[in-house]
Amino acid sequence: MISLNLSKFPLSSTREFFIDVTLTDDKAITDLNRKHLKHDYPTDVLSFHNDQLAHQDEMNECAGLHSFAMLGELVISLDTAQKQATQRGHSLHDECRILLVHGLLHLVGYDHERNAESHSEMAAAERRLMKAVKWEGQGLIDLADTCKELISDVKPLPVSNKEKVKRRNIRTSKKKPKEIDEEKSDV
Repeated sequence: MISLNLSKFPLSSTREFFIDVTLTDDKAITDLNRKHLKHDYPTDVLSFHNDQLAHQDEMNECAGLHSFAMLGELVISLDTAQKQATQRGHSLHDECRILLVHGLLHLVGYDHERNAESHSEMAAAERRLMKAVKWEGQGLIDLADTCKELISDVKPLPVSNKEKVKRRNIRTSKKKPKEIDEEKSDV
């Protein structure tokens, strides 16, 4: 039995739910990301909550029915998941499990992007859920935080004076790239 804090979610905790998981590619998830979030790029996982769930719960209660309710849908890009798995040094299977946990937590009301407190809360929930199902490794938020820490420790490479002048000349040139190429060919 896995215990999650469902207080953020307006449903009875004794209810049984299922989720729909779609595995797709970067093109399809980019289309969904653009349509629903106005982001024109691929992402690893998208969560779509079933907005009819509360209404469905009330109707089943009134009718005295016990049925499984669809919590929502998760869409995972296998292309992005594979890239992330390679970067993080684990299998595609493990990356999909990490994305499944992350997306499930979004479906039950967690949101790491709201503020620092909710970020920490969701990261802790990922750790608890991963541990509860005996999956090794870190959750998506911890992995992303580790990556940010590593990047912030990287110092830019020194650039020679000659390279700086070249970059400045390129940025300040009023000529179009075609005119620059034509000048080179005249020489």
